[in-house]
Amino acid sequence: MELTRATVAELSAQQSEPEWLREARLQAWAAFERLPLPDSGRDEDWRRTDVSKLNFDAFELSANGHSAPSLSTVAQGEAADPAAVLPAGVIFCGLDEAVRAHPELVRPYLAPSEPPDEKFSALTAALWAGGTFVYVPENVHLKVPLQATYGEAGGTAFAPRSLVIVDRGGSLVYVDCFGAGGSLGEGELLSAASTRVIVGEGAQVQYVGLQERGLRTWHFVTQRFSVGRDARVDVVVAGLGSRLSKSFVETSLLAPGAEANLVGVVLTDGDQHSDYQTTQAHLAPHTTSNLLLKSAVKGRSRSIFLGLVRMPQEAQQSDAFQEARALLLSEQAKADAVPKLEIVANDVRCTHAGAIGEIDAEQKFYLSSRGIPEAEAEQLIVAGFFEPALVRIPVERVRERVRSTLARRLEMQRG
Repeated sequence: MELTRATVAELSAQQSEPEWLREARLQAWAAFERLPLPDSGRDEDWRRTDVSKLNFDAFELSANGHSAPSLSTVAQGEAADPAAVLPAGVIFCGLDEAVRAHPELVRPYLAPSEPPDEKFSALTAALWAGGTFVYVPENVHLKVPLQATYGEAGGTAFAPRSLVIVDRGGSLVYVDCFGAGGSLGEGELLSAASTRVIVGEGAQVQYVGLQERGLRTWHFVTQRFSVGRDARVDVVVAGLGSRLSKSFVETSLLAPGAEANLVGVVLTDGDQHSDYQTTQAHLAPHTTSNLLLKSAVKGRSRSIFLGLVRMPQEAQQSDAFQEARALLLSEQAKADAVPKLEIVANDVRCTHAGAIGEIDAEQKFYLSSRGIPEAEAEQLIVAGFFEPALVRIPVERVRERVRSTLARRLEMQRG
């Protein structure tokens, strides 16, 4: 299925979708065609990430259902069938199923009043196939984490879309795993994903986004979190895969008492290119946000962090902090940290910190003096560098998976 307007209509017809969703898809496709490919020479958001070699005509959309995620609960290191453990009222299903069974819940988000204003978001909104819907009712506390795992099969372009709604006073731990693909030939792959999380008044959500796409994949993702009064969201994102990735992580604090905490872990090697762009938008007084991003770059790879804290006039007595630290593990690797503040309110606290450097020579000397070989000492230092971020991953199984991946890739460096 080529990436065309006809494919959008065909995809909608295959699912027997209602007219409102078909129109929303077609409006998003019109926006996709109208919006230019991001230009690193003119677009500030893309100035450090060049996608001019990306040719949409080279990709075909995965057939309906082939990119659907595997849904499971995660408890004590094991996955289980969600139907066996979910309390009454909790919905955990494919987004296409939710369109048929729960249109009143999903329509406000799948058919917005305005089409997307960013090219890759428009592509996802038009051609999404496979995705997850989660609904946690009022005052329901889900005790087991939910997980959606996405592979790469059945095509060369994937557009998963997820919607998570946690109602007033509820709580949830949710994990998105974008895994590496199988052997689909020598061509490139395109992944354009979107996740929207709504955190109701007094609710709490812990979200983990793990990206381990294959090294032939262009990966673009937008993750948006809307946080209500006295609610809290804790976000952990890990970028370990793909050829080139661009991630927009946006938190909007909508009412007093809202809190958002973001932690990022990035490890790149070879010619990998990873670009994380975050927004901490304080749209009400007495709101709080914190960000910590740790990256290590090897080979000829590049890691980029662009972080914006936005505090308009109505954000009085709010508090924001962002910190980005990067380790350069080879002479050709490169890292950028670009914090930005957009402050209008005059009674706020907003601070940021950043550092880019090589492994501390004194730490390496200390370990070497204790008989630890130099390469192993470097690996231990890098592991320790990541650990304050890794301990924030709320699911043990995912936490150990990330630790294992980091250790394996750092071991490859020693070899």
